[in-house]
Amino acid sequence: LNALVVCDQKMRFRFIDASHPGACHDSLVWNVSELKRHICNNRSNFWMLGDAGYPLESFLLTPYRTPEEGSVEAKFNLAHSRCRNIIERAIGLLKSRWRCLLGARELYYSPQKAAKIFNVCVMLHNLCIHFKDQFADIVEIPDCDEEESLVTMEEDNIDFGMQRMSEAQRIRNQIAHSLP
Repeated sequence: LNALVVCDQKMRFRFIDASHPGACHDSLVWNVSELKRHICNNRSNFWMLGDAGYPLESFLLTPYRTPEEGSVEAKFNLAHSRCRNIIERAIGLLKSRWRCLLGARELYYSPQKAAKIFNVCVMLHNLCIHFKDQFADIVEIPDCDEEESLVTMEEDNIDFGMQRMSEAQRIRNQIAHSLP
């Protein structure tokens, strides 16, 4: 499965969509998601962070591609990576609690049943967080090398629209230049 997940600062999952095969690219899953449709139709003053597999949008900030070392863009990428680390930790905690989700223990079920199992694991995870379950056996997720996760997405962004792209770039640049 390729699951689109969004979490908050307490590692609670706030949105999940586990309805796509594992071979689907993140940008495709995002572009057809109910979440994107909802955000586009109900604009709010917030930003979400996505990795390089997602398209830059005015409400979805992604890292700069290959910034110069020491540049404002590199500083933004570092802050972005540190903030995005929460989702990596949340996914690691989810997989540690519900080991059937680990890659080595793949779910040998139909995609629909695997999605239901994933959804239940996420719901139980959120209940554990809510009731302050102290889970000690947490698998450490190594920091990913940003270079390894970069995916060229020029083809995916062709129909994105230059006006929306420039607005998204303006927002990201404004945030990058406001960092200390």
